[in-house]
Amino acid sequence: MKTKNNHTVKKLIYLIIVFLLGFIVLFSLNQVFTQLIYNLDKKTTNLESRLSISEFITYDIIKIRTLFSELATTATSEKSRILIKNDIQSSIKTIKSSLAVIKNGGILERKVYLNIAGHLNTTKKITYKKDTKESFSIEAIDIEPKLDDIKIMMNELDTMLMKRDTLFKQNKIKEKEKIERKIRRYYKSLPAFFNRMSENIQRLLYEGEIALNRLNKKIEHDKMKYLQLKILLIVVIIFIVLLLGYAISKNINEDSKNLHTLNIDLHNNLKKQEKQKKSIRAILDAQPNIIIVSDGENMRDANTQLFKFLNNYNTLKEFNQDYSCICDMFEHDVPNDEYIQGSFVDNIRWTSYILLNSNKNYKAIIKQNGKKNHFSIEVSESLIDEENNESVVIITLHDITQEIISRVKLKNLNENLEIMINAKTAELQTLNENLEQRVIIESKKVFEKDRILMEQSKLAAMGDMIGNIAHQWRQPLSVISTGATGMMLQKEYGCLSDAHFNKTCTAINDNAQYLSRTIDDFRNFIKGDGTKRLFLLENTINSFLNLVEGSIKSRTINVITDLQIDIQIDSYENELTQCLINIFNNAKDALEENKIEEKLIFITTSLKNDTAIIKIKDNALGISPKIINKIFEPYFTTKHQSQGTGLGLHMTYNLIVDGLSGTIEVDNLSYNYKEKSYTGAEFIIRVPIKSKC
Repeated sequence: MKTKNNHTVKKLIYLIIVFLLGFIVLFSLNQVFTQLIYNLDKKTTNLESRLSISEFITYDIIKIRTLFSELATTATSEKSRILIKNDIQSSIKTIKSSLAVIKNGGILERKVYLNIAGHLNTTKKITYKKDTKESFSIEAIDIEPKLDDIKIMMNELDTMLMKRDTLFKQNKIKEKEKIERKIRRYYKSLPAFFNRMSENIQRLLYEGEIALNRLNKKIEHDKMKYLQLKILLIVVIIFIVLLLGYAISKNINEDSKNLHTLNIDLHNNLKKQEKQKKSIRAILDAQPNIIIVSDGENMRDANTQLFKFLNNYNTLKEFNQDYSCICDMFEHDVPNDEYIQGSFVDNIRWTSYILLNSNKNYKAIIKQNGKKNHFSIEVSESLIDEENNESVVIITLHDITQEIISRVKLKNLNENLEIMINAKTAELQTLNENLEQRVIIESKKVFEKDRILMEQSKLAAMGDMIGNIAHQWRQPLSVISTGATGMMLQKEYGCLSDAHFNKTCTAINDNAQYLSRTIDDFRNFIKGDGTKRLFLLENTINSFLNLVEGSIKSRTINVITDLQIDIQIDSYENELTQCLINIFNNAKDALEENKIEEKLIFITTSLKNDTAIIKIKDNALGISPKIINKIFEPYFTTKHQSQGTGLGLHMTYNLIVDGLSGTIEVDNLSYNYKEKSYTGAEFIIRVPIKSKC
C-alpha cells in the first residue's frame, strides 16, 4: 500500500513539472514568434514538398509490407521469391533516396500512375530546400536503420522458405512442419514492426501538417498569435491534467479489478485442485493393485485395495496404530532371495534397496486369514517439492498368488508329461526302425525305375542320332568314293596330274576327318561317364549341333546361333548335351507337327553373375497355355503314344536342376527376325559356371 501511495505522489509531481514546462514553452514561443513570422510564407511551399515526399515514403512502406506478406504466404517458388525480393529492394532504395532529399534537400522525381486511357502515368518533380536552422526529423532518422532491418528480415524469411521447400522435397514432414511454425511465428511479428515504421512516417506527416497549418494560421492571424497561444496552452494544460487524472484513476480502477480477478482465479484454482485431488484419489482407488505412498519410512496414503485385502482395517489411521510400514507384514519364511523379508535388505531400507537394484524383480509374501498371498513389488520415486527437495516413494503390490499356484501345477504337469513323452518316444522309435527299412526298399525300387527310364530315353535319343549320323555320312562317303574312283580312272588313262591328285587327297582327308569328329562326338555322348570337368560352352553347343546336323539338314531347319565366347563351366558336359538334344527334338517335332515352312531355331548364350544362360527358341507357334505348366511332369506328352513317352523334358528338368544345380523355364513369346514376326516357345537354362555338386 505504501508503495502505491509513493507512486501516486510521483505522478502528482510529474503533473506539476509538466505544468511548469508548459509555461516555459509559452514564454520561449513568445520570444521567437516575431522572428519566425517573416519566414513562414517562404516555408509554406517547402513544407508542402516535404509532406508530399513523406506521403510517397508512406506509400512505399505499405508496398514493402504487402510484398512481405506475399513473400511469406503466397510465393511458392524460388523464381517468384526472387521477383518479390527485387521489388522490396527497389522500394527500399526509393525510400532511402526520398529520405536523402528530406535530409539534405534536392529534387525528387516520382512516377505517378493515372490509370487513364492513353495516359497511364506521369512524372512528378518535387523540389525541397533544407532549412539550415531546421534539424532532421527524429522519425526520419529512425526509418533509415529499419530499412536495413527489412533487408535482414527479408533474407531470414527467404532462408526459412528455402529450407521449407528443401524439407518438402526430401519428404521430411516433421522438420517441414517445424519450420512452417517458425515461419508463421516470424510472420506474426511483421505487423508490429511495420506498425512502428508506419507510426514513424505518420509522425513525419503529422509534423509537416502541423507545421504547415501553424504557418498558415500565423500568417492569417498574426495579430491574434498571443491570444491563440495562451488559449492553446491553457487547453493543453487542462487536457494534460485531465488526461493524467484519468490515467491515475484508471490505474487505480484497474488495480481493483485485477485484485478481484485474482481472488476469483484463486477460488477457481482451489476448486480445480480439489477436483484434481478427488480425481487422483478415484484413479488410485480404481487400480486393481495395492498402491501405497510413503516418505521412505512411514506410510502417507494408500488406495482402497489395501483395506479390501486387509479386511480388518478400514482406514490408514487404523492400520498405522499396528504397523508403520507394509513391510512389517512381510513373511520371513520365503522360497528364495527374490522375496523381501523385512524393513532392511543388506542394511539398506527395503524401498531404497529396490530403487538401487531396479533391474531385478522382487516379491513379498503377506499372510492374511491364514493364507499366504504372493505379491510382486514395484517401487518408484517422485519429486513433489523441488525447493525443499521433498519426494515420495510409490509402492505397487501386484497379487501373483494364482500365478505362483499355476506355476507349481504346471511344473507337476511337465514332470508327468516328460514321463509320457519318454514312453511315446520309445514306441515311435520302434515304429521308425521298421519304417526306415520299408523306405530303403521302396527307394531302391524307385531309383531303379528312374534309371531304366533314363536309359530308355537316352537309347531313344541314340536311335535318332544314329539316323542323323547315317544321313550325315552319305555326303562325305560319296565325296571320298567319287574322289578315289576318279583318281583311279585318271591313273588308268594316264591323265592324273599332281595338282588334281593333291586336291582330291585333301578333299578325301577333310571328309575323313569330318567323319572322325562325328564318331568322337557320338562316342563322347554314348560314353556318359558322368565325370565333372571344365569345358567351353561354345564347343559343347557346336558338338551338340554336329550330332543333330542330319536332322537339321533333312528337315531344312535354319539354326541361328549367337554364342558368347570363353564361357567356361565346371560341371557335367554330357548331361548338358543330353538336355540340349531333348529340347531340340521337341522343337523339331513341333515345327513338323505345325507344318512350319520356314523352320527357325535360335540358340544364344551369355554370362551374368557367374551364371551361364542358354536360350533356345523356335517359331513353332508356342505351347498351349493349358499345358505349358505341365510339360516338365513325367509321362506328360502331347504326341501319339508311338512317338513319345513324356520323359524327355522331365529328364531334362531333373538333369539341370539336380545334376547341374541350375534352373530351366519355358514361356511363349513373339519376336521379329529379318522384319518378320514370329511366335514360338523359348527355353531358358541357367547353369552356375562352378557346379555345387
